Amino acid sequence: MKGLEFVRAFARQDLPYEFSSLEARVLRRFFTNTTQRVFFMQMLPANIGGATIAMYSRLKNPRGIRGIFVDKFLPELLVSPLGITEKEFGGKPEKALAHYGVKSLQDFRDKFPDGERVLNEFLVCVSINPGYLEKLTKAERVRRFLQTWLDAYGHNSIARGASVWVCFEQISILAAKSIEWGRPGAGYIELSTRYVDMGGKDCYPIADILAEYGVSAEQVRDHLALCFDRYREWQGENFDGPFPQFLRSRYAHLYADDPASLESGLIGETCDVLGNFLPSAALTSVGVCVSGEAFPKLLEHLLLDNTPENIALTEMVVEEAGKCGAAQFARHYEPTPWKKASWEYLDITQFEEWGYISHIFDDVALPRSEDVEFWLLYKFCLRAQFAECHSFEDAVKRLLECPRGEHDKLPNEFEAVSADFRGVMSFRSWRDLHRMGFSTHFRTRLTPQIGFYRYDKPRPDDFDEDCEKLHHASSALYAELHERGVPDELMEYVMPMGTLIGFTIGANLLQHEFSIWQRSKPSVNHEVRQIFLDIEEVLSDEYPWWKRLSRADRTLAYVFARGKKAIPLPSKG
Repeated sequence: MKGLEFVRAFARQDLPYEFSSLEARVLRRFFTNTTQRVFFMQMLPANIGGATIAMYSRLKNPRGIRGIFVDKFLPELLVSPLGITEKEFGGKPEKALAHYGVKSLQDFRDKFPDGERVLNEFLVCVSINPGYLEKLTKAERVRRFLQTWLDAYGHNSIARGASVWVCFEQISILAAKSIEWGRPGAGYIELSTRYVDMGGKDCYPIADILAEYGVSAEQVRDHLALCFDRYREWQGENFDGPFPQFLRSRYAHLYADDPASLESGLIGETCDVLGNFLPSAALTSVGVCVSGEAFPKLLEHLLLDNTPENIALTEMVVEEAGKCGAAQFARHYEPTPWKKASWEYLDITQFEEWGYISHIFDDVALPRSEDVEFWLLYKFCLRAQFAECHSFEDAVKRLLECPRGEHDKLPNEFEAVSADFRGVMSFRSWRDLHRMGFSTHFRTRLTPQIGFYRYDKPRPDDFDEDCEKLHHASSALYAELHERGVPDELMEYVMPMGTLIGFTIGANLLQHEFSIWQRSKPSVNHEVRQIFLDIEEVLSDEYPWWKRLSRADRTLAYVFARGKKAIPLPSKG
């Protein structure tokens, strides 16, 4: 495979993270390495590990999650139970650390009262020899037990009871999507695009790989630079560019009593919209918590997408897994011929005539309302509390008589009816739809054939024109790559994330109702809200009772999708 050796070397380069001897001493207890872009977390309580992984969403530390752990997270943990924190700072560790100017683990040891003793006590109490731990994980007793139960007996519940935390830092957004494809049995936290470096230095070296196909590396770099330039130009260095300034001038009067909400809202909206300019080669970071049973699927999906980057990452995951026992769950992850034959992206010709507008197609073949009602009534009447219902309307009334908690889903009977939708949306926003863990989802390849993202709320006059220019530039480069015989999976790297893709999403009615409830809230990306409101409309049109059971927020649009204050978009906007 062209580019594989280059990518292997790139993937294994030490990240530019420097840790002191003290920091490295601590990190080696909980992370399988301190320098690589792939590593596992180990020996942490579930709540601490989960909280650490969650920080990937807002990862600002230049040394990644390991930097956050030693600079902020661990000092706050050590300070929290101390009497001085409770008595003098109201139990708030961040205030105690700020008071003494603590910004790192070294600061904690040197500046915080009794910090050296507290840190030494911690190091003694959690003393772990990583080498000895790795030796234990390879014990023959455990290996034979798992091999017997997982392979000979086919008892996957053994693997289901194990969970591992694996971290990926400075990988492409495309690789992140491959990692996140398999939802059951796994949870993912990915870095928000708002924290991507606007200068473009955090970019996968796709230009060097394409050069092996005879493509001008300089031309590719120029195109990627154009993507980052549009992102930077519209946003400004401190959210003072044309796009956020337009939002300020247009909506400031609505937030006259709450300027803080105005700023947080317009920053979120700006990042949502301008993220469409970023190239798919932009680097991101992902934290994963995955069961031992689902772990092989994570690796399988990486390999099925068949990029040099994914192959190199898989090799690194398997290598690191051997240090913490996870390798014994990395079984049967090599894609079989059967799996490869069925791994295919959607045919783009089924979507390209619908370009430029994000929407769900209305030609959905839904089960007829009368058939659904008959079947659901039959299912409900098998239960004593619904036995006297003579019609589906009776069952609906019985349901609505019961108080419903915020997180209560529809009864399990609704799992018996499924609906599949297809539509068009930007690749950037599809990342959100793709997170709906209980849904089935597929997409087309990332190509310029359908069109480019369109922001359908008020915007600066020349914003659409700039989007169109970037789309034309992407189309021209794509055509050249295609002519050079570059594989489809590599051409995706140069496409801006605002490139439209065709997709399908399928789920049963219980899952659709819950997804629509989650994704129609005011805090959700506007484009994503429109997709789920489209699904809501189709279901409401087909099933007269749907609106009574659904909890969708049917507000057409909000001024901002972020911030504490949700204001509906004025109709004249």
